[in-house]
Amino acid sequence: MTVTTHEIMLKTESKSKARILGKHLKSHVVGHEFEVLFELTNIGSIVFPGGDFTVNIEWPNGQEVIETLQIPVLNPGNMHKTSPLTTEALSRGFALLTLGGVRANDKKPVKFCKESGESIVSGPPRTVYAFYTILAKEPEEIYQFWAMLLSAVSLVFLVGIELIRFLMWLGTVLK
Repeated sequence: MTVTTHEIMLKTESKSKARILGKHLKSHVVGHEFEVLFELTNIGSIVFPGGDFTVNIEWPNGQEVIETLQIPVLNPGNMHKTSPLTTEALSRGFALLTLGGVRANDKKPVKFCKESGESIVSGPPRTVYAFYTILAKEPEEIYQFWAMLLSAVSLVFLVGIELIRFLMWLGTVLK
């Protein structure tokens, strides 16, 4: 007797909810919320009976967020978007999203894979298989970027003024 394995493709995307000085930022910022959305597609040839999967978000400082999400019944080729998982960026650096476990309601094995077809394995303890990463920055990094941009614009402005002055002086000398 052959045990049939369910096949689910997992597509992940994240969206920052950070605002600094009233401006919405695309960057994930430490201490600010962000959302993670999961799109699950049954790429197998049999009906997926529903179940759940656990996602771990592991930060460089050792903190982690663990969330279990439900998967509804999915016919072959059907897709389901989960409700957004909202959490905070807990540390500067890359957070790894790993699969903590997958369970189908009929107890059959479930194979998760990325869009590329690469398998996402829920391995033995202490083995990390990241399927998505999030880069979080400190607010100071954002401020430094804006300050550098403002400095560069000011420098271009000053160079332009001096160039105009030089051309005006050159015009009076060549007359």
